[in-house]
Amino acid sequence: MNVQIKKDDNILLSPITKNKLDVDYVYFPYQKDIKLKVKLDEYIFLEQNIFDNKDIPVYSSISGVVKGSKKLIDANNKIINTIVIENDFKEKKLNKKGIKRNISNYTKEEVYAKIKTCLDYKFAKNLECSNLFISSLDIDPYEANELFILNDYVDQILETVDALLDIYEIQNAYILVKNKESETITKILNKLGTYPKIHLKIIEDFYPLGIERVLENYLKIKNICILKTSFIYNLYKALKKDNKVTEKYITISGDAIKNPIIVNVKIGTKAIDIINDLVKFKKDIKDYVYIANGLMAGKIIDINKLVVTDDLRSIIINQIEERESLECINCGICKQVCPMNLDPREYLHKKVVPNCLKCNLCSYICPAKINLIKEDDYSDK
Repeated sequence: MNVQIKKDDNILLSPITKNKLDVDYVYFPYQKDIKLKVKLDEYIFLEQNIFDNKDIPVYSSISGVVKGSKKLIDANNKIINTIVIENDFKEKKLNKKGIKRNISNYTKEEVYAKIKTCLDYKFAKNLECSNLFISSLDIDPYEANELFILNDYVDQILETVDALLDIYEIQNAYILVKNKESETITKILNKLGTYPKIHLKIIEDFYPLGIERVLENYLKIKNICILKTSFIYNLYKALKKDNKVTEKYITISGDAIKNPIIVNVKIGTKAIDIINDLVKFKKDIKDYVYIANGLMAGKIIDINKLVVTDDLRSIIINQIEERESLECINCGICKQVCPMNLDPREYLHKKVVPNCLKCNLCSYICPAKINLIKEDDYSDK
């Protein structure tokens, strides 16, 4: 059962993107058992490896000096320890300008190594497939990061995809765009003439199609690899000039603000610095909350402690809404809409729910307004 989310007309998406890269400090989360590669008062270069997180290198998004540590929170509202680096605004790198490479000349082994060192190693082996799908679908209905990256960097994305098809001997690639995005569809169609193995695939607009497991079931095609446009664009920069991932796009929207934006920020930025500098609030709204990672399944957070990590997608600033729950009427709609064919009623008093995607579609559709997913109750293991 596909669910069309009824959009709140008071919550708009930005027609433009902005940059917020001039922050005084950045904060990098680390776990207690991680071995840090930097020391207090040490000078750090832009893109310097400061520690490894589960075999994934973490790079500084600025150049500056290590000032200590601070406890903040991440997008899941969990307390995290962070390394604090003060920005000297010089963007110094250990290595000077790199030589631009023709990305079509890479071997599989070289692409694997670049993904492992510059991006996220778990994707390196996923490129062995018959069909490659590039998704511009954002997870939440009020997010537009992936779509904006496709719009802003379509040439770079097509160049990278075309190279991957040759390097990995993949038969075809498909750019996935929702049927409502007419401008993006037109832009892609105007570019595809020189890329015979890359195709546009227009798909339905329903939630939570942006989640990879749901999208895989929807496509019903075997031996595929699905990558986000953000991953492809970061891969382009890694292959072209060995750039590490130090910046990312996030959506800032909600019915409490006047100017929704898509903003490119330094990873490690405190969210409050972005809000104070770029967001304009509606004067008639006094009581509002900050929600990390979407209105459908996001978590209310303390904006003063939130740090931009690689898994933060959006900040929604909304009026406080009272949600009064009634008793369950056993209508079964929650089961009908669950993408994983679960019956949420069976897990109301259980802390672990296997295969739950935490999309919160069951709570959204519930006529009794029952919050079927409690904070930290569900596990997707």
